[in-house]
Amino acid sequence: MPVKKVRKTQIIAFGFDRIDSHNEWSPIEGEEYMIRHVGYSSHEPLDDGDAVVLPSDIFERPTRINSYEGGTYNAYDCEDDKLAQREKELYRLFDKKGWACFFIGALKNGDSGERRFNDLARKMANQAFQRTQSCKPFPHLKSKSDEFGKFFMQHGIAQTELTPPYQNRHFRTLATDSRGDKTYAAEFASTWFFLPLKPLSRKGELAEVLKTAAEAIILYKKRNDLYLPKWVEDIQFKTEIQLLAEREILQRKLQDTTNDLARWERHKAVLTASGRSLNEVVVDVLRNFFRLHLKSEEAYIEDAMIYSTDGSSRLYVVEIKGVAAGIKREQINQLDSHRERLGLDHSLPGLLIINDFCDTPGMEARKTKPVDEQHLAHATRLNVKILRTANLIDLMLASEDLRDRASFFLKACEQATPLVLTSSGSEEANNNENP
Repeated sequence: MPVKKVRKTQIIAFGFDRIDSHNEWSPIEGEEYMIRHVGYSSHEPLDDGDAVVLPSDIFERPTRINSYEGGTYNAYDCEDDKLAQREKELYRLFDKKGWACFFIGALKNGDSGERRFNDLARKMANQAFQRTQSCKPFPHLKSKSDEFGKFFMQHGIAQTELTPPYQNRHFRTLATDSRGDKTYAAEFASTWFFLPLKPLSRKGELAEVLKTAAEAIILYKKRNDLYLPKWVEDIQFKTEIQLLAEREILQRKLQDTTNDLARWERHKAVLTASGRSLNEVVVDVLRNFFRLHLKSEEAYIEDAMIYSTDGSSRLYVVEIKGVAAGIKREQINQLDSHRERLGLDHSLPGLLIINDFCDTPGMEARKTKPVDEQHLAHATRLNVKILRTANLIDLMLASEDLRDRASFFLKACEQATPLVLTSSGSEEANNNENP
C-alpha cells in the first residue's frame, strides 16, 4: 500500500543575508518542513509560504553625522516603504492561518523611543509587549515549554528582556530566568513567536538555529493548536463572518491606538533624552504638540526657527541642549553666536530649550534645582529666553485641552523673565479653553 505523502510546512527565512556572512543560502529540509531563504532585496512576497522567520535589526540604517559642536553621532532611519510592504505581507500570512517567528537580538529603541518602529521584528515586539529592553547576553534560560527545551539549550542566549502584556489570554511565556521573574521568549496565539538570537559566528550555525526552531514550533503547534482542514474552514456561520469583520476593525484600531500611544510616550522623552535624540523629540513637540510654525531645515537640527503663523516673520531662534549639570553661561553664549552666525539681528529673541540635570530623577527635584542668577541676568542682556524641559512638560500638561496651544506657548515665552514658566501662559489659557 503506497505511503501517503505528507505536505511539508513551507517556511520562508527572510533577510538573514543582512546579518550572516557565513551562510551558503541553500534550502533546509526536514521531515515536516522546507526552509528556503529569501534575500532582503528580493521582491518575493512573504505570504507565498506557510510561515516566515526573520531576524531583528535588518531594516534600520545607521549614518554617522558630524555635529557642528565637534565630534560625530549616529542617526538612524529605515526603509519605510519596504518595511510597510513586508508588514502587509505578514498580516496576509496571518489571515490565512500562517505563523511568524521573530528572532530577537539586542533590541534598542533609542533614548526617546525614536527607533521603536524602525525595524519589523522590533516593531512587532514593541506592539506585543509592554516593554522591550536590551540587556547583557544572558545564557541561563529556563524553558517553560518542553517543545523548545532543545532550542534554548543549544542556542538560547538572550539579549532582550520582554515585559509581558496585561491580561492577554493568548500570551504564553516560553523562556525565563531561573526565578521566572524575567521573560526572554514568548508566543501569541500560536501565531507570533519571539525567540532570542545571539550573534552568529561560524558557518552552518544559522542552519542549525533555523532547523531547531522550526522543529520546536511545528511540534508546539501540533500539541496546542486546534487543527481544521481547509474544507472545514471554508464552512462559515453568519456570526463568524460578522466577528471576523469586527476583528479586522479592532485590529486596525489597535494598531492606530498603539501608534498614537507611542507618540505620546515619546513626548515625555524630553526629560530623559540628550544629544540628537533630544533634538528630534523637542522639534516634534514644538511642531506637532504646540503646532508651531517651525523650521529645522538648517544643516543641523539643533538649529531651529519658530515663525509666525503665516510664516512671514521669525519669532525665535531655537537651540536645544541636554546636560547632566545645570545651565551654564557658555550655553547662552552659544545661542547668541548661533544667532549671529545666521546673520540675524540681536532684537530677534533666542530660545534655549535645555534638559538640565538630565540624570536627576523626579519632576519636582528637577524644577527646584537652582539657576545661577548671574546666568539669568546674562541671558536677559543677550535677549535669550530659557525653557527647561521640566517646565516644557508643565506647559504641555497645562495646554493639552486648549484649542490654540501655539498661542499659549508663545505667550509663555513672551512673558519669560527669562525663564519660561507655566504661569506665564495662564492668562492665555483662560481665553483659550475648549468649549
